[in-house]
Amino acid sequence: MAVPDLKSLAKQIAMDVLSAASIGLTAPITMMIRHDPGSNVYCLVWEPSKIYASIIGVSIFLAILIIGRLQKWRDLQKS
Repeated sequence: MAVPDLKSLAKQIAMDVLSAASIGLTAPITMMIRHDPGSNVYCLVWEPSKIYASIIGVSIFLAILIIGRLQKWRDLQKS
């Protein structure tokens, strides 16, 4: 198996960060949309706790993902 160079590793990590951040930050916003019964109006009710929880979750996910990618890259460098 060919060892990826540092530039391709950085590109993979950047793409992972962008995709996780976009999903992780849009999900709580969609959960904050409320619909009043009997009305055709949708309201966006800001709940900071959902945004904070999402940021913490995305940060943990990205840390695990980046560490895994770096370990895999290091193992490929050794072989």
